[in-house]
Amino acid sequence: MTRKRYFTIVAFLSLLLLSVIISQQPAGLQWTKETLFGQAKLQATPDSFYQHRVDEIFVRYCVDCHNENKAKGKLRLDSFRQAVFGGRSGDVLGKNSTTSLLLARMQLPADNRLAMPPLGRKRQTKDELKVIQMWLDKGASGSLTRAAFATAPEKQKIIELNPYQPEQIAKKRAPFAKQVAKLQKKYPLNVQYLARTSHLIEITHISSAPAMTDQSFTELDRVLPVVARLNLRNAPVTDQSLPYILNMRSLTYINISGTALSAPSIQQLIHLPMLKRILVSERLLQELDLQKFQQAGIILESVYYENS
Repeated sequence: MTRKRYFTIVAFLSLLLLSVIISQQPAGLQWTKETLFGQAKLQATPDSFYQHRVDEIFVRYCVDCHNENKAKGKLRLDSFRQAVFGGRSGDVLGKNSTTSLLLARMQLPADNRLAMPPLGRKRQTKDELKVIQMWLDKGASGSLTRAAFATAPEKQKIIELNPYQPEQIAKKRAPFAKQVAKLQKKYPLNVQYLARTSHLIEITHISSAPAMTDQSFTELDRVLPVVARLNLRNAPVTDQSLPYILNMRSLTYINISGTALSAPSIQQLIHLPMLKRILVSERLLQELDLQKFQQAGIILESVYYENS
């Protein structure tokens, strides 16, 4: 055997072995089809049912364990392409819902060691499982639009409450924590956090506690960015406090009924970016440009009985 013939045979066998290996790897086989044979790239279309309904279910329940950085069982569900490729167990989508390993795992009892998601994680709702089932029964398509799934359950708005994370809250409070603590020591009933999960504060004038006056606002200067609610009802506050109030960029609610703040000063409150509601003395309503408050998306309410 000549040297040339030997290397030709070795090269042929190497290519044959490589082709066998690639054929056993869906990702490699797909890459070959796209690169060498010009096949269209495997991906879901933007208007597909997958993009609008299926992908969000995978993101909510599956992607934490099946993504580019953490592919449990060598399975990725962070894109249509990767879902089609499957994982260590091979194809997980199947030809339909009855042959899909993925759906079978989703339908297992939560305490089953093979259940997806595993025990302790949020589980798919019946409607979400129905969406997956319908998608699989139509071939796990990446191109069929929502029109092809007219009987699919309506998309539900899911409100998820974030768990209490004291470390994260402490981190958010840190920039103003010392100043807030100092104020709480002097005004224990007047200065409070909105909730244990919030870094924003509420300041309230209470007649039985130290009064909130114009002088008090000079002490609030360091915490103005985190004041979200300000209740000054019947407080001895005048227009001198306005510059401080206008620097409360997180303020959403303010009650200034019974104060000495003038109508021109109150009118300037429309410039506060987060403000949604103002309570004022009824006698001031006729002096205010109500249309401007409405245009700014601020609810202006009047209080008739001012004295406590």
